[in-house]
Amino acid sequence: MGAWLKTHRSIAASILLMAMVGCLSLGLMHHVHRLEEADCFQRLQEAAVSLADEILLRVESDQQQLSLIAETIATQDGLDHSAAVRILRRYHSQGMMTRLQILLPGDILLLSSGDLMDVSGLLSFEEASALGTHISGKETDPSSGRPVLRNYAPITYKGETLGMLCGVVELTRLPELWTTDEFGGTASVYVIDGATGEFLLDTWHRTLGSVEDLGLRTMKEGFSPTQFGEDIQAGRSGYVAFVSRTIGDYLFLCYEPAGINRWMVALSVPEGVVYQRAGQIQTAFWGFIALEAVCFLAYLAGVLRHFRREANEKQRRLDLVSYIYDVEKLLFTAHQNDGQMDKALARVAGMMGARGAFFETAWDDGERVLYLWRRPGEEGATPPPEGEAGFLKHFCRSGRPLAVWSEAEAARAGEDVLRVYLRDGLRNIMAVPVENPSGDTVGVLGVADLSDRWESFEFLKSVAFSFSMFHRNNQTYRLVKKMGEIDALTGLQNRNRFQRDQEFYQQFQGRSLACVYLDADVLHELNNREGHAAGDRMLQTVARRIQAEFGGETTYRLGGDEFLAIALDMDPETVARKVGAVRQAAEREGYHVSAGVQWAVGAVPVEELMAGAEEKMYAEKARYYAGMGGARTARQS
Repeated sequence: MGAWLKTHRSIAASILLMAMVGCLSLGLMHHVHRLEEADCFQRLQEAAVSLADEILLRVESDQQQLSLIAETIATQDGLDHSAAVRILRRYHSQGMMTRLQILLPGDILLLSSGDLMDVSGLLSFEEASALGTHISGKETDPSSGRPVLRNYAPITYKGETLGMLCGVVELTRLPELWTTDEFGGTASVYVIDGATGEFLLDTWHRTLGSVEDLGLRTMKEGFSPTQFGEDIQAGRSGYVAFVSRTIGDYLFLCYEPAGINRWMVALSVPEGVVYQRAGQIQTAFWGFIALEAVCFLAYLAGVLRHFRREANEKQRRLDLVSYIYDVEKLLFTAHQNDGQMDKALARVAGMMGARGAFFETAWDDGERVLYLWRRPGEEGATPPPEGEAGFLKHFCRSGRPLAVWSEAEAARAGEDVLRVYLRDGLRNIMAVPVENPSGDTVGVLGVADLSDRWESFEFLKSVAFSFSMFHRNNQTYRLVKKMGEIDALTGLQNRNRFQRDQEFYQQFQGRSLACVYLDADVLHELNNREGHAAGDRMLQTVARRIQAEFGGETTYRLGGDEFLAIALDMDPETVARKVGAVRQAAEREGYHVSAGVQWAVGAVPVEELMAGAEEKMYAEKARYYAGMGGARTARQS
């Protein structure tokens, strides 16, 4: 045996090396499976967190809409059933809600058809009103018999809850609204009510089950059904792998709290999808091992080349994933924190070796925004684009990525690009369009003054989607903010905005500050005589005249027929003239406006000025009604 080894030492070494490579390959494949499994759970967790945030935003948006509608119903001097039914009928499905109903005391449900339904034992007005604005768990709709959720908002009048406005959410619609594109759309989505263990959404099965059903599945080694059930009940995030009865393969499932009640958002993906890349790598390894049996030297050279190529590609992918993740994480809250956008652009510039990076976009209201980052300490040397870049106009026309490495290429790209290139003394520019899910160009992401010439737009394109999501989040954030501060009927700012602006008025250091309190008289009589549409026209007319005289930044509709205007640094004569102009314009339209003005110089509490103006307005209102023969007594402040 020893002599044979001496004679065939190279063969023995080759066999030993092949065995070592085989063992190494098996171990490496096991490691790759582990990496793929960890990457899967990380991706599922990120997608679950993102979906949970989207669900929370949808629910809050619906609740804000319900609150506005509830306020509208309550302004009808209480809960008038006929007026409420008209509002319910005018509602068109928006967001998650398909229709509106009102739960009345005594457990009576007012439908949009005007019918009243006794829902005792199914719905409880006392319990719903005690919770205030909230969304329910899974319920059975008494009018259709289908499983639904109910989004509630109280209808209050003079401190009393007269009813609970509820938006009905059909569970059958949720698979259309709460989706994810993770793993190429193969991931399934679940929403679980941790309080009951019931599924509110399950895109994997045809029917809605419960957590107990999952607890009966065969778990993968290392996972416990008991731990899974405890996590769901306690609202803790986690992950689990179990055998699916549908496909007979493992499902990898990650769950996160939704931030609503005790709901949990969960995403799952089959094991075959998780290990798809690992299977491809495994096939390549076995191919190389077979090649070694034919020619060891060729096999060895191939393995070395393969390892080197795989290592570089893997590192590149890891760098790219880390880069994309960092940018996405920074942009997730950038609509609320401008500093996050600077960090994201710095990450983009750093990844591509650029001195500056920019993101140019425009909002739905036409406002154009340019976010700009440049490397600290180099403002004087080849700065990135600044001011109005003009790239958005260029990309809306062409829609193609842009690479400019010389003045001649800038000229060929167009006048807008050449102007920025020459104005800012740039050496080069690379930019890609940022598109929304519909394919429309909503922004431009670019870098300037790169140290190396890039032949590919891969790095910029890989994070363009994150900037598109930032654009969408910012649009939604601006819309929600506007809905919370603008009166829907008149377009004036509302009481919420006044309360926010009150601190500024208190700190105002001008020569004077005046509060003008106005009231559109006989609104109640006009509503009763000609209908609420006529009353709305009167309020809109008065609001336009107030806004025309005092501007849109300091005028508010406080509620009902009452308005407030703040006059900053304006003399009493001018204030009186503007109030007179409002009255005269209203009278030409056949309306009457009562007004009270409280004017002061120096540090006077805004509440005191407002109270004084309101008292004067009510005094004038009383005189007006007295002159009408006492048809109606003005309200007392």
